[in-house]
Amino acid sequence: MNKKSLHLELSTPDKVIFKGDVSYIVVPVEDGLLGILPGHINTLAHLTIGVVKVIYNNESHYFAIGEGFMEIVDNNVYITVDSAEKAEDIDLLKVKKEKEELEQLLSQRKAISQRIQLYTSLQKALAKLRAVKSLEETKGSKEQ
Repeated sequence: MNKKSLHLELSTPDKVIFKGDVSYIVVPVEDGLLGILPGHINTLAHLTIGVVKVIYNNESHYFAIGEGFMEIVDNNVYITVDSAEKAEDIDLLKVKKEKEELEQLLSQRKAISQRIQLYTSLQKALAKLRAVKSLEETKGSKEQ
C-alpha cells in the first residue's frame, strides 16, 4: 500500500468479502454518507444498512451491507457488518420478489418485534437494489 491508497478489509462474521488497496470509499452512517480518502483521521463509526462504494483501478464497485462498524487506523479501513454482498453477485429478480413479499407482510397486522425484523429485512433488500442500480448506472455511463 502506498500513501495514495487505503487498505480495505470488508467482512462479515463468516467471510471476507473484499480485501485490497483502494483510492476512495463511501460508507452509510447515521447522518448520511461518509467519504474516506487516504490520510483520513483515525475513526470508529457505526455503519447503517446501505451501499458501500469503493473505487479502485479507476472503477467504482458497490456492496450492499447490513449494520456494522468501521475502523480507520493509519490508512487501513476495517469494515465488519452482519451481511454484505457485491452488487454484481446480487440476483435482481430474487431481491425484487423478496421486497414485494416483505412489503406484503408489513402491510399485515404483526407484533412489533415481527414488524421490526421485517422492516430490517426490507431495508437490506432495498440496499441490494440500490447497489445493483448504482452498478448499472456506472456501467451505462462508461458505454456512452
